[in-house]
Amino acid sequence: MIRLSESVVIERSDPPKEILLIKFGRTETLKGEYYLDTDSALKVMEKYQSRGLYLCFDYGHGVVSGQNEDQSKAAGWFDLELKVDGIYAVNIKWTPKAADMIANREYLYISPAIVLDEFKKVIRIINCALTNLPATDNLEPIVQLEEMLSIEADDTVNSKLGEKLTMEEMKHLMLAKKYLKAYAVHSSKAMLESEDDDLRKMYKSHHSDMMKLADEVKVHMKRVDPAFLDDESQEPDGDEVSLRETLKELTGKEKLDEQVMTLTAYKNSVDIVKTLAEEKQLLEKEVLDLKNSIELSEKTKLVDEFITGKVKKLFPRQRTWALSLSMDKLKAYLDATPDFELNTKYEQPIVTATETITLTELDKQIIKMMESQGIKINEQKYLEDKKKKI
Repeated sequence: MIRLSESVVIERSDPPKEILLIKFGRTETLKGEYYLDTDSALKVMEKYQSRGLYLCFDYGHGVVSGQNEDQSKAAGWFDLELKVDGIYAVNIKWTPKAADMIANREYLYISPAIVLDEFKKVIRIINCALTNLPATDNLEPIVQLEEMLSIEADDTVNSKLGEKLTMEEMKHLMLAKKYLKAYAVHSSKAMLESEDDDLRKMYKSHHSDMMKLADEVKVHMKRVDPAFLDDESQEPDGDEVSLRETLKELTGKEKLDEQVMTLTAYKNSVDIVKTLAEEKQLLEKEVLDLKNSIELSEKTKLVDEFITGKVKKLFPRQRTWALSLSMDKLKAYLDATPDFELNTKYEQPIVTATETITLTELDKQIIKMMESQGIKINEQKYLEDKKKKI
């Protein structure tokens, strides 16, 4: 949003060449408060430098409102410069008309047209207006301002160098904090997505370490710049905003640590459910295998009983086929099949009493099959029974 914030008194007849437009910290106005810290000041300067244009003074915010052609004309031109106490208009070149008006006190104040973010921090300066209706209280006269500027002009080179070094240090600290927080966010995301317990522990440890380092950097930033606002009032980047909103929606928690632990607990629960499901499938397979094994054993016993028992309904050569049937089909077949004797022309040849009775390959297979079912067979007795049948 565009904010028109009157901030400086013009009280000298000579128009100033430098003016403090926005000071660091909080500024109270009749239209509400706004803030300037190092982060937002750097954004203002980055936007200004990216365009490569002079900024202008106008009359009563005419350029912004566009309501009056005369007011839309420039009253002067200036550059922006970031100093230790705020953002300045420097190298001001007033138009002759504006210079006369200021000298004659026809305009006493200036008002920057600014853009604020959702945290009420200044992120852009559009231009400045000459005005007689300031909204800011306790404005300093331009005479005092110029006296301060003249003192600064006599500062030593070391003092100016110190200011420059302070700004450079703040830039490095800002980058360090940004990358530490970004790594912390990605560590927490990697922890949630990882399938490996050791990796999850590592990412969790990294997340904690990065957040601690970011807090330490924040302490140094406060030392270098007392006007610095802590993380809760800093503007997060787009990826972080999206991730925060997603985490809040998923967990119902406000704090990042609580969100991470909630999602960790959820993931552990999902892993447990997954493990239980796999165990259930294994148990179901074991039950099915056991059921099939029992059914095969019962079916084998039934088939062999109707092959070698007193009541015979199957030939030995039908054994494999009979075992391939389901239990229901096998029982249906046996119910519909009449009894028969094995000494028919279909099974055993008729032998005379003088022939020697020995174990055939079929006999050996039958004995082996029955012993595999736990039935011990006496071969001699088996041969005697066979001889009697013949």
